[in-house]
Amino acid sequence: MHNKTYIQISLFIFIFILIILTFNFYKPDKTKIKNISDNSREKNLEQSEVFNTTENLNYSSKDNFGNQYTINAKKGSFSFTNTDIIFMQDVSAFINMNNSEPIFIKADFAEYNNKNYDTFFKDNVFLNHLTHQITGGKLNLLFRTNLVTMTDNLIYKNINTILYADKFEMDLITKDNKIFMKDKSKKIKILISK
Repeated sequence: MHNKTYIQISLFIFIFILIILTFNFYKPDKTKIKNISDNSREKNLEQSEVFNTTENLNYSSKDNFGNQYTINAKKGSFSFTNTDIIFMQDVSAFINMNNSEPIFIKADFAEYNNKNYDTFFKDNVFLNHLTHQITGGKLNLLFRTNLVTMTDNLIYKNINTILYADKFEMDLITKDNKIFMKDKSKKIKILISK
């Protein structure tokens, strides 16, 4: 009887381990899912799964403080999987703030969320505000946090100064901005003309 108990316990442990191994083997790899979702934003917006293509789009919104955001595109397509997302081509945008001069943004492509107005601009991005001109590969305009971030081959020009850096950030409310390198050991390249 004593041996019978050991055999039953051993079988129970074996079955339990087998079940755990089976679930771990068939469980999806979370790192692959994360990489797929990270890369989905980076894919070429022209090849996104879309339908209902429209030309000459114009969206405008105004917040409680009177600040206005307008975005125009020569062509746009609505997302098949998320109806709040609009993929745009040949895009220009204006941010008219009550306490500041307007901000102008231009890009080849944009992903616009018509629910929260957050916009991801991509390829040949240009930002102009007063005497500040910035070019780069990507720009995130986040109204939820009132933040503009710009990256990829960043070139900042202001009157007689040119800066080459990795990242630009600007607070839409205070207009405070930062230009910096992602790698702290690297330095920003500065050219000053007279």
